[in-house]
Amino acid sequence: MSPNIYRRRVLKNSCLAGSLGLLSGLSGCSQIRPKDDSELTEGDGVIIAERAESVPDSAVLIDYNDGRILDHEEIQEPIKEAVESGSARLPLKKPSVRSVQRILLELPKYSSEQSSEFDPGYYFKYEDEIVVVNLLMLREYDPSQ
Repeated sequence: MSPNIYRRRVLKNSCLAGSLGLLSGLSGCSQIRPKDDSELTEGDGVIIAERAESVPDSAVLIDYNDGRILDHEEIQEPIKEAVESGSARLPLKKPSVRSVQRILLELPKYSSEQSSEFDPGYYFKYEDEIVVVNLLMLREYDPSQ
């Protein structure tokens, strides 16, 4: 077998393995389900919470016991879970998304425009850990936009 054919085969197999690895890593996203086991549809959303190593200088660190989120387990539960396991995903149906949006609008959000070194989102402190929270909303894809 010529070296060029061998090299192409190795590259092809490497790309295939890398692609499969990426797909399997993303496949967990399709497993996210609301608590009532129904499908997520347009207008529904997902709260994503990730543990962070540090807080950007210009970010406001929100305490987990802040009165604005105190009675809202849709925000508090993912924060606690992210501290325990590193990250958390909480699917939300449309009415809960609206409620969470109203709460988050009252909180200071860190923008990645300030520094691309840090993730954008809401920075929370729970015990001695830092968690970044974001709300993603599902909407129908429109190729004309």
